[in-house]
Amino acid sequence: MTKDEVIAGSLWQVTVYAAFQRAKVYSESVTDEQKIGVKRTLENEIVSKLPIYIQTVTEEDHVKNIVSIAENIDTKWGDALHKNSIPVVNGHLN
Repeated sequence: MTKDEVIAGSLWQVTVYAAFQRAKVYSESVTDEQKIGVKRTLENEIVSKLPIYIQTVTEEDHVKNIVSIAENIDTKWGDALHKNSIPVVNGHLN
């Protein structure tokens, strides 16, 4: 692993930890394996959308991207999530 990859991984972990600490994301019966799966899916979803952001993205498109990410996580990991859904309010992961 390169130094840049280690730094990027560390930043990702801190960002997800901070975001998930604030919001009630998981169901009460969630397993550690499911938590890892949710976080990996979130990372993969975000990375897959990064090329879109090379150009200017409208606020409307940005909100659509966030909602799309949340819906994909809900579809794959709904059983692990509180109320079967990643909390999204006004186009922001809450």
